[in-house]
Amino acid sequence: MEPTDWANLLSVGHFLIVAVAVVAVPVIVTGLLLRQGWARNFWFRLVHLLFIAFVVGETTIGVECPLTIWERDLRLQGGARDLHDVDGQPCLARFAHRMTFLDNKTIEDMLPYYIAFAVLVVLTWVLAPPRWPLRTLFLDGSGKSRKISRVK
Repeated sequence: MEPTDWANLLSVGHFLIVAVAVVAVPVIVTGLLLRQGWARNFWFRLVHLLFIAFVVGETTIGVECPLTIWERDLRLQGGARDLHDVDGQPCLARFAHRMTFLDNKTIEDMLPYYIAFAVLVVLTWVLAPPRWPLRTLFLDGSGKSRKISRVK
């Protein structure tokens, strides 16, 4: 495979990561409204929170996403003029790239959006906190969970 092919594959992967992070919020809220247990899954919610915290943190200090750097390097190796030179690439790669890098905005342009999104994710933690994993233990091996009360 050529560097441009790898860049296209990376672009689709990058887009999927961003899409999962964005779509997770309305999915979590819908799950909470429908009282679905998975919507309060601690590990899912923690990974989601840490992901957006990482994005906001790196953007705040002016560090570009490692996936963006990698894609740019691959595109340049493949003869592209810059990161956003995706004309002539397969439709899916162009779509993924353009959705990930909205209107070719810089990381500084995107920071307010990232912060607003992070605030939204934190609000879901505050208003509908996840279930802490140690509150439920499987004690009898039957697969049925049993709540335990805290020792005072």
